[in-house]
Amino acid sequence: MLAEGTEVVDVLRFERGRIAESNAFVGAHHVAAFGLAATLEP
Repeated sequence: MLAEGTEVVDVLRFERGRIAESNAFVGAHHVAAFGLAATLEP
């Protein structure tokens, strides 16, 4: 169980319209290590 207020980011990679890979990162700052933006534009 995660503490209240913990950020979790789910990242999906699609190939040919299907989910090819799924990752979940606890703490949004971890996504930067994979070359992803720390914030997403709506």
